[in-house]
Amino acid sequence: MALSKNGSTFSQAANSVFATNWTSNSFAVGSGSNRILVVSIGTYLSSGITAGGCVTGVKWGGSGGVALTKIGFQQYNTVATREKEASIWYLLNPTAQTSTLYVTFADSINEVAVAATVWDGAIQSSPFSGGAGSENGWTTTHSVLISSAVNSIVIDAIIAGGALTCSQTQDANLATANNVVGQSHKDGAVSVTMTWTSANCNHAMYAASLAPYVDASHINIALAVGGS
Repeated sequence: MALSKNGSTFSQAANSVFATNWTSNSFAVGSGSNRILVVSIGTYLSSGITAGGCVTGVKWGGSGGVALTKIGFQQYNTVATREKEASIWYLLNPTAQTSTLYVTFADSINEVAVAATVWDGAIQSSPFSGGAGSENGWTTTHSVLISSAVNSIVIDAIIAGGALTCSQTQDANLATANNVVGQSHKDGAVSVTMTWTSANCNHAMYAASLAPYVDASHINIALAVGGS
């Protein structure tokens, strides 16, 4: 079963949050076969964020909703202030409803931006692999190389200090007061490079590979009759 986007990407940015939790505006998750909700998050705190991860939790359905699983994260300037963080989260078979994302933080942050995309046709056990991150200061090209596979899709999250463009299919590109947060995707291969460009600025970026659903009953029948 091929991966396909279910509806459009929801995105929202907030400035001057100054709190350890935040609730998004409402958006709709539609019904679909073997669906998955993927959320890319960028956070910023000028005085520096917690080394172990700024975003501590994400829920679909408000503060009392269902918790998402964190795939991974990357911070900028990891040996010093760590003011920027990009992370990716997911929820298998999310409830088809119109509701909100509830995000909690280890720090009282300045800014947050989220991009939420639903995909149909995702494997429903250990859907992500190959996660990797990158960070650097004051450059115009930001990229990360990860392992993937044919028929998979690579999804990323980036937060950078200036306007962004990408060589992948862009899902979201939104500005906070001091940063720009992006999400994009690209067809899988043995290895995939995700690249964004900008004016000279620093960034944090994370990407992972989403695998498609495979019908095990079809495989078993094919093998039994000597097919493929």
